[in-house]
Amino acid sequence: MRIGSFGALSPIWRRRHTGPPVPESPPTPTTEFSHKIILTRSCLRINSYARPFFCKSWSQGSLGPSRYNCANTYKKNKHMILSTYLGQFGSRKAAFFLSCYSALSCVILYSIAQCLATPIPPEVIPKQVAFPSAKGYKWTYNLNGSLHRKIITRSIVGKKAVEIVISPVLDEIPFEEECEILEISSNGVCMPVAGGEKVDDPYWPLVFPLAKGKGWEWGHKSSVFGNNTCVGVENIKTPAGTFKCIHIESVVCSKNSREVHQYWYANNIGLVKCTYGKMTEVLVSHGMKW
Repeated sequence: MRIGSFGALSPIWRRRHTGPPVPESPPTPTTEFSHKIILTRSCLRINSYARPFFCKSWSQGSLGPSRYNCANTYKKNKHMILSTYLGQFGSRKAAFFLSCYSALSCVILYSIAQCLATPIPPEVIPKQVAFPSAKGYKWTYNLNGSLHRKIITRSIVGKKAVEIVISPVLDEIPFEEECEILEISSNGVCMPVAGGEKVDDPYWPLVFPLAKGKGWEWGHKSSVFGNNTCVGVENIKTPAGTFKCIHIESVVCSKNSREVHQYWYANNIGLVKCTYGKMTEVLVSHGMKW
């Protein structure tokens, strides 16, 4: 055996005869507390404050094998994999944070599940729309910038239906020659008179019971005919207030024309708004007084 100036077991002699030193491998775990923690840059950023803590703790041997694993840990930029065996102190701390994270995740997932499981209530559509029938009841409408007034001039209560006569008001005087007659029953609202004469196939603005998507036909194909459809419930804002209305779409046809009219009816009020062609009629006031 060759004896150098540094002795037989000097580092120079070992490098020549045994090769480069083998990195120290992690010791075999001796406790049941073993964890493999995978951390990303977003979860744990090792900075100048945290690095001495980890290096110091691991170099003491209480929380891990050696400084070798600690040094290799900091060389990872994007994904850091810490493979170490923690002692009792480290495992309890990690278990505490993992349990808190699991509990928070369960609460969030439960809240999301409750929101998804809660059914959206279906749209409630009233089966009928009541109309005022007292004599002297008045409506004022704005028709493309000009005011138009209507009044109930007559109200006839029958056994099966209520017939009301609505007349336009010109210069504070009801004009009954162009009145509208509404016959209200459990079947719906019917207008039996058109052009001052009673017709066999009258116009039905509303047919009870109402339902979303329900449609009905009216009129006769030899003259004026069409079909109405219940679109649904909508909130309509007018100068008289905001009302929950039934939206009715009416398709009016004749031999040479076809038009789509829109009507909105509110319970205990009647017509609130309507559009036909370029005309728009909106309720301004209603009641027993102008």
